[in-house]
Amino acid sequence: MSGRENKNKMNYLLILLYIYQSTILSLFTIIIPILLAEKGYTFEQQGMYSLISYPFYFKFLFAPIIDLYQFQFLGKRKSYILPINLILSVILLYLSRMDILTNYHILWIFGFILCLFLGIQDIAIDGLATDLCKQEGESAALLQNIGFTIGNSFLGNFLFIALYSNQICSLETFFMLLSIVGLILTIFLYVKLLEKEEQEKRATTFQDLLSVFKSFFKNENMITYSLLIFFERTALSSLDATFRLKLVQFNINKTYISFIDTIILPLKIATGLIYHQYFYKFDFKYYGNIQYLRLISTFFAILTLLLIDKFELEGPFSYIAIFFSNMCWWVLFNITYIVRGNFQMKITTPGVEATTLTILNSISQLGVKLAFSVNLIMANYVNYYWLLCAGWIIHLLYCFRYSETYRNLYMQPIQKWYLNKQIKQI
Repeated sequence: MSGRENKNKMNYLLILLYIYQSTILSLFTIIIPILLAEKGYTFEQQGMYSLISYPFYFKFLFAPIIDLYQFQFLGKRKSYILPINLILSVILLYLSRMDILTNYHILWIFGFILCLFLGIQDIAIDGLATDLCKQEGESAALLQNIGFTIGNSFLGNFLFIALYSNQICSLETFFMLLSIVGLILTIFLYVKLLEKEEQEKRATTFQDLLSVFKSFFKNENMITYSLLIFFERTALSSLDATFRLKLVQFNINKTYISFIDTIILPLKIATGLIYHQYFYKFDFKYYGNIQYLRLISTFFAILTLLLIDKFELEGPFSYIAIFFSNMCWWVLFNITYIVRGNFQMKITTPGVEATTLTILNSISQLGVKLAFSVNLIMANYVNYYWLLCAGWIIHLLYCFRYSETYRNLYMQPIQKWYLNKQIKQI
């Protein structure tokens, strides 16, 4: 098999893994809460159920284990991807044999376990993507974006809702289908997924990996970058966390709101492909400038809410406004996601790629989740539109202050990003 054919095969395998993973995650963290609400579960029960996703955000705690221990006959990444895929399939098969929405405690326990294993598997998949990025010069973040877009927006969201609403497919049947797909995917990956031998020496003891964690807090570049990505979406999350909730309050058709992501799904994928093909040279060096563009998409979204709420915009015009504001938001989100993802994969420390990447991803995800929670609470106590305007102004000041910082980080020699300077001597 030629090098080009092998690279294409790896691309398809990574996309399949991200699709399967994001479909399950979307089902348990986005769709099931909606179904629980329809069943009459209280806000307290919904709040408790939301805790099942936290293992996914604290997955960095398991990253050292994945970098340190593996089965030699399987390979560094396959040692975790394949067994966990099998475990996910077995759990889904078990859940398909009961009316899971009426068994809240069982749903919570297995939802927690699934998110835990999905988080651990995500570390291994991201590590595999990082290997591909460094070995083949491929945009692994683009592949991740395509997989998550298809799995999260289409399969785990619109397709299931459409089948479920028309009583074509129950939740339990969908679980069984995912279980079967998971078993087939596991066998396929075992046969087709080939890992290259590591060129870099890796950590050999747990103490080595602990030194990596310690050096993270001593690395000035990593600390600066981590603070930036933690607070990156804090100000604008006042809109991100409430936009759809407000549309529901304004009596906008919920089916249409859910359908939006599917309508613009081809655009999401095309955005990544076009950027990778024609604008790849505009790398992380210009990431600070992209933050300014977020102000434009946020402005359109705020304007849409004002037109519907205060000026009673309705009918086709309201749907067009919602579609346009969502389209702008998703285009910019996909671009920032790919640019930042590519940069993070380049600065991972040799030998502990999964640990490095997982720490950064967890910091970013925790920052977003915390900002969403805080802004949802604040929206109950202050004027909503004043909150949105304040967030917009704060993000503008953030751009003025830190756009040059992003550029300076990009210009740093790659060796200054390594968490453990002794890693090559291990």
